[in-house]
Amino acid sequence: MNILLRLYKQDSTNIAAVSNLAYRYGEMGNYAEAVRFCNRVIALSEPDDDMALGLAYSNRSYARSQSGDARGGLADAEKSIGYYPGNSYVY
Repeated sequence: MNILLRLYKQDSTNIAAVSNLAYRYGEMGNYAEAVRFCNRVIALSEPDDDMALGLAYSNRSYARSQSGDARGGLADAEKSIGYYPGNSYVY
């Protein structure tokens, strides 16, 4: 986690670092930070980067659902499937 945070501090546009931070915060149960980093990935991603967007929406779906926002989680799951239907984690 420290390595990811250092990478992010050096380059806050590093999508790999931001995406991994979003995932790790979700795993740790810090859903607000997970959502914040997912939002950052979505903002940084190219519009045609279906995999990055699909994974970001999938991760945000999980974080939102776990934090009690079931409707938001479902909406993000649907967006994730639209971008990256091969991501089995979203189903």
